[in-house]
Amino acid sequence: MPPFVTPDAQFNLSDEALPEGMESTNEVMALKGVWISAAEAQKLISGLLEHVQKNQTRFGLFSNDHDAVVEELAQALSFAKSAKSPLAKFNFSVVM
Repeated sequence: MPPFVTPDAQFNLSDEALPEGMESTNEVMALKGVWISAAEAQKLISGLLEHVQKNQTRFGLFSNDHDAVVEELAQALSFAKSAKSPLAKFNFSVVM
């Protein structure tokens, strides 16, 4: 599994300033993100979706957002499958 990018969490949980000239964590992610091919993204999302569904993985402390996570993963998989260019790249990030 490729490492996930966490600039949003990193900057929201610390006093660290954004690099000079950058106005959002999206810019940090675009520049320093871990980018993988569409084929790799499809494989990663498919495996994750299968695991979450098979194991009925719970998301949340006070409620279970399992269905919302499954729906988001299914949408991400559909998006990855729609990539037309063999040069398409995908980035997975942790957002808070």
